[in-house]
Amino acid sequence: INAELKTQMEELKQERQQLILMLNRHHPTCIVRTDSIKTPDSEGNPLLEQLEKK
Repeated sequence: INAELKTQMEELKQERQQLILMLNRHHPTCIVRTDSIKTPDSEGNPLLEQLEKK
């Protein structure tokens, strides 16, 4: 079971990296609605910050 969980963790980490890359590529062309996301002004990418917190 432990080996299976480690494999799943690796797959999820890779998927997370792919999603972060996709968000970063999309972000310059996207209008990010910051009124619904409570983040400080110093954060460059509120969507990415929320992903990293999870």
